[in-house]
Amino acid sequence: MSGDQPRRSGTSTVDGVMRNRQVDAAALYADGWVTRRHGYLPTVELDIAPAVRLHETFDREIDPVTYQVLRSRFWNINLDHFDAIKRMSGSPIIVYMSDFNTAILTENGDNLVAGPAIQYFTGHSDLTVKWTLENRSGNPGIEDGDVFMMNDPYIGTSHQMDVAIYSPVFWDGAIFSWVMNVCHVGDIGGMDPGSFCASAPDIFQEPVVIPPVKLVRRDVLQQDVADVLVRQSRTPDMVALQLRGQVAGLRMAKERMVHMLSEYGPNVVKGVMRRMIRDASAAVERRLAQIPDGEWSETIYVGSVGPDDHDLHRLTTRLRKVGDRLIFDNAGSDPQYFAANASFTTWRSGIVCAGSALLGFDQLYCPAGIVDHLEFEPVPGKINCSEFPGGVTSSTGAVVSVHVASQVFSKMLLAADGDVKDTANATGGGSLPGFWLCSGLDRHGNFVADMTGDPLNGSLGAFPGRDGVDTGGAWWWPSSRSGNVEEWEAALPVLYLYRLEQIDSGGSGRWRGGNGNETAIMPYKSTDLVVQIISSDPAVNVTPGLAGGLPGHSGNFLHARQTAVRDLMSKGVMPASRAELDELLGGLTRLSPKATTSFGNDDVLAVDYSAGGGYGDMLLRLPELVAADVAKSRVTEAQARSSFGVVLDHNGDPDVRETRKARQAIRDERLGRATMPQDPVGAPVDPRDVTRISDVLGVVFGPSGSSRWACGGCGAVMGSTDQNYKLGAAVLEDNPAHVDPHRYPDPTDFCDIPFVLRQFLCPSCGTVFAAECTKQSDPPTLDVSFSAAGLATLRRRDTPQVR
Repeated sequence: MSGDQPRRSGTSTVDGVMRNRQVDAAALYADGWVTRRHGYLPTVELDIAPAVRLHETFDREIDPVTYQVLRSRFWNINLDHFDAIKRMSGSPIIVYMSDFNTAILTENGDNLVAGPAIQYFTGHSDLTVKWTLENRSGNPGIEDGDVFMMNDPYIGTSHQMDVAIYSPVFWDGAIFSWVMNVCHVGDIGGMDPGSFCASAPDIFQEPVVIPPVKLVRRDVLQQDVADVLVRQSRTPDMVALQLRGQVAGLRMAKERMVHMLSEYGPNVVKGVMRRMIRDASAAVERRLAQIPDGEWSETIYVGSVGPDDHDLHRLTTRLRKVGDRLIFDNAGSDPQYFAANASFTTWRSGIVCAGSALLGFDQLYCPAGIVDHLEFEPVPGKINCSEFPGGVTSSTGAVVSVHVASQVFSKMLLAADGDVKDTANATGGGSLPGFWLCSGLDRHGNFVADMTGDPLNGSLGAFPGRDGVDTGGAWWWPSSRSGNVEEWEAALPVLYLYRLEQIDSGGSGRWRGGNGNETAIMPYKSTDLVVQIISSDPAVNVTPGLAGGLPGHSGNFLHARQTAVRDLMSKGVMPASRAELDELLGGLTRLSPKATTSFGNDDVLAVDYSAGGGYGDMLLRLPELVAADVAKSRVTEAQARSSFGVVLDHNGDPDVRETRKARQAIRDERLGRATMPQDPVGAPVDPRDVTRISDVLGVVFGPSGSSRWACGGCGAVMGSTDQNYKLGAAVLEDNPAHVDPHRYPDPTDFCDIPFVLRQFLCPSCGTVFAAECTKQSDPPTLDVSFSAAGLATLRRRDTPQVR
């Protein structure tokens, strides 16, 4: 399977009445797709042993009250399953930051409802169950009371530390449904404590891979199987306790399901399940009907993804909309690399996760209804669709792929007619797996190896009609909480100097991206603390904005060695910000995103976490909103002037005259520095005739059926829609650090490849249409185009009004 051409694989799920189709992978398998090498794809009809029966009968007519009662019952069973694991787990990352999720699936593995935590954990749970039905139904068989365990990323987890535990729910001798949880279990071996083996050349240097095995047989725990996992761990007691907590959570969920079946009858309950999927699918179809057919793409680069890596690695996802179908491929992505990869199942899961949040947000998170509209054309051997034995433990490919998927969905939504576009969301918190792990002996002499929940204090990116959320967590982790600093100080041998919201970190735009979080820690009652950073280079920005909004701050890792911090603290002085660290302890130096560093008692680690990308041109932001940001310490007065062009008077209110002058000066400076398009700009049109497909960018139609890109602000025309609109735009290109040295660290610190922030402007009025962080040698990305049918849809719209 060489080359860079997509291999087609359609997917569709049960709609409740008319059909019962699974992923159609026949073409892929015929073209050389190998499950053990490329990842699992179920065929149209699952190959299940005859001894295993599936409960497939259901009532088609369900009264509305019963439907809503049972729909809520499913959600609450799943939520109680979630809460039970938190109560029983002894793991800080489960208890304090909810690094897991739960799900209920249909008899054949379609994902009916997922829990409120990490969404891309359950985005591939359907593949896990379907694989088990096809490969374990004959030998060793699937019986009532069985529980399966697996951590194979080429079947259905993100990396080996995310262990899936799942069980069938039987009724009258047939499988009625499945319940599942997927939890991060901490250290389970591999070359590095904590098991994030960022420098592993392949999966064989990472924790052991376990395909689905029976952990519980007819309600009896198989201790030998449990020991296979526990024996790998440097913290075996913790893993053993967490494993039992996961099994107990399943048992509670199964008991609740059986009670519901006894109360309402299996055919009624199954009828509700079928209708939930059908309703979710119908909701997605209604929203897709408001969007013209076309193609959108997003490319994000990552750097420092392997040991001594000074290169840039491209992750691309393209989306093609045809009617109610969304077809995805990853063509154009760079080859897999060390442990930074995502398997096909994880790339697919990120797309399911983003689609559920942006198109099925009101459906109690029913992924099967979203999958009903998705097709995949994966290109194997890439960093976002790796081939075995490509390593995956660093989570870089997984986390970045989720955000690439969100960006490409959001770009598509901006072209919608109606309120569908309002759900678009620029990239934000958690866009970079900015984890750091500390390992060593705690004050009790116990070995620990874990991470804190501080990355969950990231933020949400901006929306088309409102700002992002400051320190609002990650959109793909709705229940994310970072845990209190006191909880982490009890769990790990560290002491926090501060944890606070980072001013000016959100991306500038018409709507501002949310600010992120910054922390500083030092060792506490530990003489051998080792800190390992698990990240890609945050200077190679992975928090893009939308529609011309600037990227947010992606993060930073800084270090001060052998400081006087303890002497200062003994005198009652404690640094409480980055500025105070610099002032009191001397300069901080950037740490490599793959650094493993021994920390002495007087060493300090300062970490910034990702902020949100902005939406739209920053010069279009209302001055009153900028003034309010300054008053609330979200934006500095200097940033208000330099980024937003807003000048405040002595009362903190916008000075209208000076603001107008400052903004015009910024526009003039933009156009003066920009490279103008080679082709002359056509005669301008009335902006009211421009059909906007983003914040300001739009399409204008001629009387002869022609269509051209145009600025919805001033009416400037930029060429035919059969070419990339960016070729008709003015272009600004800068080292990101020259734009804002605080928000964007210098890429040249750890990257040898020229990397730039490229902004595309209206060549007439200077409004920014788009911004991309890219390899300087790459041409402008083609991130939006419309088919003939899509252009016809746009033409039929009513003449838009200026927004």
